[in-house]
Amino acid sequence: MKKSMLILLTCLGVAINAQAQTDLPKKNTEAQIISAESNSIESDIVAERQQVNNVLAALERYQKLSKITKKPELLARIQVRSALLALDAAEANWYLIAGELIEATDPLAEALAPFTFEFAQEQISKVIEDHPDYYELDRLYYQLAHVLDLQGKLEDQLEVLQLSVARFPSSKHLNEQWFRIGELQFSLSQFIDAEKAYLEVVSNTKQGSDFWRRASYKYAWSLYKNNEYQKSTEQLLELLDVTELWKDENLSDDTAVSLRQDIFYLLSLTFSYQDGNESVIALLEQKGIRPYEFQLFNNLGNFYLEGRRYLDAADVFRGYSKRHPGTSEALKMQLQVIEAFKNGGFPSQLLPAKEQLALEFGPGSQFWLKRPLEKKKELAALLTPELIQLAEHYHAAAREKSDPLFRDKAAAYYLQYLETSGGNAQKNYQLAEVYMESGQYLKAAEAFAVSAYDYPTDEKSAESAYAVLVAYQAQIGVKAKQQTEEERHFSLEQETFYALKFADTFASDKRVVPVLLKVAQDQAAENNWDLAIKTSKRVIKLAKPTDKESLQPAWKLVAQAALDNQDYLAAEVGYLQLLELTPRRNKQYINYQNQLTSAVFKQAEIHAQANEIDLAVEDYLRIRKLHPKSSVLVNAEYDAATLLLNNERWQSAIEQLKIFNRRFNGHKFTKNINEKFALAYEKSGQLTLAAQVLGKIAKREGSSQLARESRWHAAELARKQNETQLAIDMYKRFVYDFPAPVAPNMEARKYLADLYAAQKDDYRRNFWLKKITVGHKKAASLSTDRTAWLAAWAGYELAEPQFNRFESLRLKLPLERSLARKQKAMEKALKAYGNVVELGVADFATAATYRIAELYRLLGKGLLDSERPKDLDADTLEEYVLLLEDEAFPLEEQAIELHLTNAQRASQGVYDQWVKKSYLALGDLQPGRYQRGEKHDGFLLPAHF
Repeated sequence: MKKSMLILLTCLGVAINAQAQTDLPKKNTEAQIISAESNSIESDIVAERQQVNNVLAALERYQKLSKITKKPELLARIQVRSALLALDAAEANWYLIAGELIEATDPLAEALAPFTFEFAQEQISKVIEDHPDYYELDRLYYQLAHVLDLQGKLEDQLEVLQLSVARFPSSKHLNEQWFRIGELQFSLSQFIDAEKAYLEVVSNTKQGSDFWRRASYKYAWSLYKNNEYQKSTEQLLELLDVTELWKDENLSDDTAVSLRQDIFYLLSLTFSYQDGNESVIALLEQKGIRPYEFQLFNNLGNFYLEGRRYLDAADVFRGYSKRHPGTSEALKMQLQVIEAFKNGGFPSQLLPAKEQLALEFGPGSQFWLKRPLEKKKELAALLTPELIQLAEHYHAAAREKSDPLFRDKAAAYYLQYLETSGGNAQKNYQLAEVYMESGQYLKAAEAFAVSAYDYPTDEKSAESAYAVLVAYQAQIGVKAKQQTEEERHFSLEQETFYALKFADTFASDKRVVPVLLKVAQDQAAENNWDLAIKTSKRVIKLAKPTDKESLQPAWKLVAQAALDNQDYLAAEVGYLQLLELTPRRNKQYINYQNQLTSAVFKQAEIHAQANEIDLAVEDYLRIRKLHPKSSVLVNAEYDAATLLLNNERWQSAIEQLKIFNRRFNGHKFTKNINEKFALAYEKSGQLTLAAQVLGKIAKREGSSQLARESRWHAAELARKQNETQLAIDMYKRFVYDFPAPVAPNMEARKYLADLYAAQKDDYRRNFWLKKITVGHKKAASLSTDRTAWLAAWAGYELAEPQFNRFESLRLKLPLERSLARKQKAMEKALKAYGNVVELGVADFATAATYRIAELYRLLGKGLLDSERPKDLDADTLEEYVLLLEDEAFPLEEQAIELHLTNAQRASQGVYDQWVKKSYLALGDLQPGRYQRGEKHDGFLLPAHF
């Protein structure tokens, strides 16, 4: 009934419009159409009246039946049907009366007046309440929601629908109800709940159906509203994949067209809330290539354009081009990029966009190569103005910033321009300039030659011809590593050819003589001296006598030829003649002097190689007379000194080195001159001077290996020369400056101890002995057997005075006082010798052990030999002696044990004077056990051995 009412309203509107225009002239055909439509509308109203009357009649019958029926089931069905008919009547009431299709005084209107939406709602609600177990209760809930919708009671309708889907999960209206729930929640901005409702429909509806399409689209909208952009775009892609609405042939009606537009709009909107182009690419990277990618990017780009987001639009268009380079669609996109920058007013972005257009679609591109001829003409017309703009822009930029990349681009665009435009002399010349400025001299020469000789002669022709020579000369000057010898010769031949052509073609040009002179110079640079001399003579012939600017270089080549041919004596003569032609105030005069001294220097080197020492030194030293400011003067006088040194002319070398050091103090050659002085002084026997110089080297070098070696060598020389104080100073500096390696540092300490011993300076000797013991202990894992030996030696030397001190003390009355002093001295000695023993060096362990044993023995003996009190009677004296013996006995036992320990080293292969002394001591202490006369292989052995 709703559909029929809408038709009636539409038709009525047409009829009214038609009636309003019946008075227009020349509308006979339209009038006939309007008349036919009016008849049709009247017919439809008649039919609708009949249908409404049927509904009212049915309601009347159901009311009568409800009063007489006794069956509950039948009564329920009657009440349900009555409620639904009441809804139909309410709808008819609204459409007919509100739409003014019938008059208010019409009897039908009066009959429909009681049937309002509120009345229908009450009837349906009462049936639901009265018959909760009705078999089509889900349908009643559905209709209740419908009548609430008609009243605009959205929240009540939502509540009814939610109750319905919960109570009737198997209802045939379930998906429609879920969809309606989603719509209501969406309209109420309850997007999270709407998302779930739409998902119910999408998940339980046949994929691809019209209902699924609508639900999928609204599900994507809900995801968008909930900021779930990734899921939203994925759902929209699935919708496009399933429906294939991106294909025009699948747009069956306006609804499909509208849906496709909506889908792409929502996609663009969602991407715009993400990262735009990057989000599209990320999604496609995840989901794979899609056939509608052009539409995706194009719609998003245009979306940005509508919002005047030109940069974002360009970024999107470029995104598609990057994914699908070299395609017609990519060309369209690149054109849109350019248009976006134009419209947005971004000139700095416009140039790169045009550059990209040329790169992807210009000459040389695959797109260009695959175009048919006619298409190429169209494309050329588009590209030519852009190419020359790009070429001249980058040419100017390259000159301004000296950027090689800009020059390369300028050349490329000039070439593309020449290809698309069919050629242009001026632009060809500009191309040659780019080549020249970028160091591509061969290409520049070829391009200049075209401009000079392949076009009609004009004011630029001579300049182009001369530029050819400049280009080839530049190529000849390129480093050998960057071109083969064959390429160099080719360039030289071409330069000569075009130089002669220039001279012939533009004979009156004032640059002819300089051009030929340059050819001669290039020939000389290539060691083609015969050609160089020949060309130089031609220059001399053509040049005016007053043209010294040409004559002097020509004569210079002659002299240079001799120099390059290694005829240095002839070169010396030639440069002397050249100097006569050149004023002294001329800057070149000094250069010629330098060349002259270079020739003399070379003569000296030849003499030196022939071992003609005197002649070589003479040549080196006469350079100062020829040119005191010569650039080779330093080398010459240094080489003279070195030559004398190498040939062991020590004193002469020393004198020359002194002169050189005085004249060129601070020069880099003087940095290591002390090494030469040191060698000469040492070899000539001047050791003290050598040591002093070595000390300077060490000071200069800081903590380097050379400094360490120099300091040591200086100390050694001073020591050998008996320069004791100098040796001491050098060894001290060595110890303090070079703590590592440990071994030589410890040796230096020993030398210091020995040197102070020689001076009988016990205090300083003991200081360095202690330094040795401490140094070994600190060395830890870096210590060696040698450092251990030195530490043992030093420790023993330090212990000996302690032993002597102990031995010198006599036990006298009062005994307690003298014994305390002797015991204190003994403790110091024991500690000193104990440190020696701990080092485990056999050479000193045996001596230290012997000394320790003797300390105990001598203390015991001293007690027994000590002075007796004079006031003791015989018995007391005897008791006193026994007490002394009790004290001395343990000491003697300790001495025996220590001597025995020392003696046992003999069984370990250690037998020195101290082991032998221990045997002798044991013989005195225990004569019964160690008999003096019993020997074995030179060793005194105990009797039981």
